[in-house]
Amino acid sequence: MAGHDFCRELLKQTMKDVRKNIPKAIIKESWAYKYSHGCVEFQINRCEAAPKGFYWYGRGCCLWNAKASGWSDYLKKLDIKGDE
Repeated sequence: MAGHDFCRELLKQTMKDVRKNIPKAIIKESWAYKYSHGCVEFQINRCEAAPKGFYWYGRGCCLWNAKASGWSDYLKKLDIKGDE
């Protein structure tokens, strides 16, 4: 795979579980940011499960990676297991 193909595929697979379990309104409230020093963050501004929102921060190469990691962590916090 070239470039960020892996990250995009990872996000695509993660979003299958997200769409099955998370309302569209919450998905629309999510966003990601990439810092110049190799760190990324993912946030959900508002959601029923976490009234103050949800925040994930870590190392990553791109926004696709940030979203995949953030959504995966959010699903874990809700104890939602993905398709295996």
